[in-house]
Amino acid sequence: MARTKEVLLGHLRGVGADGAPAVISVYKAGRDYRITHGDARHLCHPSVRSIEKTKAEAFLVFHVGEASFEAV
Repeated sequence: MARTKEVLLGHLRGVGADGAPAVISVYKAGRDYRITHGDARHLCHPSVRSIEKTKAEAFLVFHVGEASFEAV
């Protein structure tokens, strides 16, 4: 079975837990979203179906708050 190609949608720019600027990349593969921060990759929960929800997921997983989305 063929694997769905991941497409880069854009970047979430926010503030990390340490107060430093942080960039999270947002990808979409089929119906799923994946977020990356540095070398860490995270497949979002199936309930994540929008960019707004990826902001919440980035906060929960990578502790990045006050994120704004910039499309590529």
